Amino acid sequence: MQSLARLYWRLRYLTPLQLMQRLRLRLQPAARLRPQPAASVVPPPGAWQRPALAASVYLGKHRFRLLGRELCLALPRAWSDSSLGRKFLMELNTFNWLRGCNREDGAALLESWVAAQGRPGGPGWHPYMTSQRIGNWLLWSRAGHDLSPAACVSLVQQLRYLEKRLAYDECDHKLISNARALLFAGHCLSHPRAARWRCRGEAMLSRWLPRLVLGDGGYRGASPMYHSALLLDLLDIANLYSARGNPPPEALARVVPAALHWLRALCHTDGAPALFNDCAFEVTVAPAELEAYALRLGWSYSRPPVEGCELFAETGFARLQAGPALLLADVGPLGPDCAAAHGHADTLTFEFTLGPRRVFVDGGLSTYEGLAQRLRERGTAAHNTLLLDGRNSSDVWGLFKLGRRARILARETGEDGASHWVRASHDGYRRGGSPAIHERCWRLGEDELQLEDRLEGRGNHAVELRFQVHPELDIEELPGRRLRIGGAGFPGLELELDERLSLSLEPFSYGTHFGPPRTGTAIVGRARLQLPVSLSCRGCWPARVPARSE
Repeated sequence: MQSLARLYWRLRYLTPLQLMQRLRLRLQPAARLRPQPAASVVPPPGAWQRPALAASVYLGKHRFRLLGRELCLALPRAWSDSSLGRKFLMELNTFNWLRGCNREDGAALLESWVAAQGRPGGPGWHPYMTSQRIGNWLLWSRAGHDLSPAACVSLVQQLRYLEKRLAYDECDHKLISNARALLFAGHCLSHPRAARWRCRGEAMLSRWLPRLVLGDGGYRGASPMYHSALLLDLLDIANLYSARGNPPPEALARVVPAALHWLRALCHTDGAPALFNDCAFEVTVAPAELEAYALRLGWSYSRPPVEGCELFAETGFARLQAGPALLLADVGPLGPDCAAAHGHADTLTFEFTLGPRRVFVDGGLSTYEGLAQRLRERGTAAHNTLLLDGRNSSDVWGLFKLGRRARILARETGEDGASHWVRASHDGYRRGGSPAIHERCWRLGEDELQLEDRLEGRGNHAVELRFQVHPELDIEELPGRRLRIGGAGFPGLELELDERLSLSLEPFSYGTHFGPPRTGTAIVGRARLQLPVSLSCRGCWPARVPARSE
């Protein structure tokens, strides 16, 4: 029954376009690289702005820094070496690291890839990786490097392969990467199909950009990491139009400033984004580098995040800032119903920074391969939210599957004097023998955070609240369900849990990069309670910690 229910939820939200493309991809014969007419690179008439440097870097002598790890690879075998792991192999084959390569190294690596990958297959030929590789090769050529005749032939073969495998089966950020590849090919290659590629890329950008970047500037997939990847593709496209002496499309000019603001607002004071949904560091370009790239292209914006409350209603995130305290909350859907593969069961989770240090952190992301770890990282227990009866608020399963999902029922913001608040509720625990609605309110002042959780329903239930503390901070237990969180260079914070909760300190997995995660300590409050019930927790920093008799 569970399998049938999951199949129902998996198919329920797929669009006709997705279903048609998935059927088409299944029925396609095995791909072959056929001889193609010769192509040559056409230099643009205008100035080409220096692109943003990717997080992946080539270090020389077959050493790469990929996804935050340094690897020495045995080329050409490594181009298809499954022992690297699927994600690292895919990143290697995108050629994101080519942006910083010198002429000699880059040319040698392109020739190595062409010689080794003469037949499509494996993660390196995933259409998204193929799109990224096409754009990156042409981007590198725009920096003044020559592409060999063999590389130009390979580019055309890759484009013909991609044309039949555009990301209509997923309808997510990959479509913008497809458009980028087609636009670069259409503008930069002299080939009989160049006009077709250019027109198709322009049509895809015009159709899908308004659907993928919502009115608040955020990527509808609700992942800061994939938002950054999409924004980088948009800036590369703008760079292309500028070098061709053409203004960027109107939709692009409208979206980029809002997307930059959204990303900055979802960053902590350390300059890195919150780890909501599928998000890890050093996968794509850092936010500061994206801003610098946009500035070189002539984009500047005057909407820096400000103190108070800012709600990004379409993507479903809230930002509360008061003095040295910053709280980022997830008060929206896991992603679009038809493309929520990167969503976590994290509804009403939050991250919290005090001064320069992250205090309460999301569990993050460390793998797309190990199923057990992947399920743990997507589960509700890996986030700073409330669990009811040990259940996930949304049914995450498989590596990227999502079944029944929590829905936001209400959401509002306001202020009371010097404090600002945001309140939201969801129905993720509505199904089951004793349904319940979870409502959470965050109230932030300059020296105090109040967290109020209410469960509407009936029956007796196991309730669990989690506060995952950054691994570099220390936790000291105090009498009366209180804890002091401190560390070197940190002003300190005292957390007091609701008196009905029993307190325990437990390890949790903190995945900031692809690879082995770190281990941190989570503050967990548990109780068995009769619904309806309200729970209150409070955090304050030293200046306002009230005197207590020990």
